[in-house]
Amino acid sequence: QDHWGRPLRYLVLNSTSVRIWSSGADGEWNTKWDVGIIIEKTAAQPPSKPSWHDRFRPAEPWLAQRKTALGITPEASALGSAAFFETTPFSGGQVRLTGASYFWFFSALMAATAIIFIPFAMLYRPKSYLQSD
Repeated sequence: QDHWGRPLRYLVLNSTSVRIWSSGADGEWNTKWDVGIIIEKTAAQPPSKPSWHDRFRPAEPWLAQRKTALGITPEASALGSAAFFETTPFSGGQVRLTGASYFWFFSALMAATAIIFIPFAMLYRPKSYLQSD
């Protein structure tokens, strides 16, 4: 349950991420007051093979170097080796078209485009431009 005592929703987005969200303070779903989190499973990166262009770029990006210089620890290293998930908080209703409504929206859009194209196709007269040297 969320902070307001209402149930949370859980949606599997793909094989590595899920979305958990609340209807928010207003109690209505898919409004700008919805709050939640997207949780993604992070995969271990295989060690990269050395390449000829490695000499043109630093071992770590400038932002990582600056964080190290300032003594800021990244979130993953602060959690230790147990950082198997990456989280992204969000607010708002997120995707409005889910499931079959996503399909029907684009099917209707294509049908409308085809119907609008019919008068154009009937009135179109091709022209040939011949050029001679």
